[in-house]
Amino acid sequence: MERIKVTEQELVIIINSELKKHDECTYCHVNGILALRETGPDGCNWSEPYVTCSGTPAVICGEKAIEVITDVRKRYNLKN
Repeated sequence: MERIKVTEQELVIIINSELKKHDECTYCHVNGILALRETGPDGCNWSEPYVTCSGTPAVICGEKAIEVITDVRKRYNLKN
């Protein structure tokens, strides 16, 4: 499956929207994306972003946030 190419700003919005769909991630968000110099072995061209979770212990939201980001990494790439 070919990834949809989006800007960094669009990707941040997509990730934050996906996080908000899960009650345990209501207060989680990412602020930016780090582009990789080369596409990784998984075909993705950006690294997993740092997720900030306020109001919820990381042990509760962390696992779901990882699932969300892993799914988004399979579907989207940054525009060059």
